Amino acid sequence: PSSHLLGLPAVADEEQRKAEFAKRIGQQLQAKVIELDRARGCFVLSERLAHNDRARIELLLADMQPGQQRRGVVTTVCDFGAFVDLGGIEGLAHISEISWGRINHPADILRTGQAVDVYVMNVDRSQRRIALSVKRLQPDPWATVTERYQIDQVVEGIVTTVVDFGAFVRLEEGVEGLIHISELA
Repeated sequence: PSSHLLGLPAVADEEQRKAEFAKRIGQQLQAKVIELDRARGCFVLSERLAHNDRARIELLLADMQPGQQRRGVVTTVCDFGAFVDLGGIEGLAHISEISWGRINHPADILRTGQAVDVYVMNVDRSQRRIALSVKRLQPDPWATVTERYQIDQVVEGIVTTVVDFGAFVRLEEGVEGLIHISELA
């Protein structure tokens, strides 16, 4: 609709109006789909709303700072991490930033459509990339490990991996240690 085009001058004459539309033939523009009727095979676009979205996204990106906590929605979970929509712009939480503990796949913890709180680690405005962390909103278990465990203390844990040189044992989420093969009974 003409009301959704940017920079279209108001003209009373129908011929002038047609001439203004004709000037746009062959021009590329960004538009937002505002209606979609698959059954009839038609859709309606808005250049004005797409421009407003771009302006809002630019403001959001300008406001985004490392160290902030944001709420978002997981849009995609893949092998290397999860993409989180922060209100019109997506950031990536790499698999290494999802949990203090070891995870096999981000889908073990996150799912598409899930609301999640994230910590903004880095904002690269030129590349429009935002690095996020889920785990940094929780305390690092290794920061206080010496308060909970002492040398010669007997503890229980769960064997997580067995390798040629020993076994890895998890004492708590994010705290895993090695029992060397020479120490195994």
